[in-house]
Amino acid sequence: MVSITPSDRYSASCQLADVAAIFNRIDIYTVESFVAQNMEELAKFNRTSFLKTFLELLRTYNARVDAIESEKSLLIEIPGRLKA
Repeated sequence: MVSITPSDRYSASCQLADVAAIFNRIDIYTVESFVAQNMEELAKFNRTSFLKTFLELLRTYNARVDAIESEKSLLIEIPGRLKA
């Protein structure tokens, strides 16, 4: 079993799993580490490929947010070094 939690809730998630006596049967990941891990796998653990995968993720996110959100401050500014 896997639990994915925000980083600020990681400790609480571990404690709750321990109280529920399932800590040894569950993997608990922060959202950040889970996403980064999956991106590294998609990029086959190659730095250049990782940066391309990350850029693609940011562009997809921005396109989706731009299409449906009126609050444009949710868009992520893509650093120049990634665009090159």
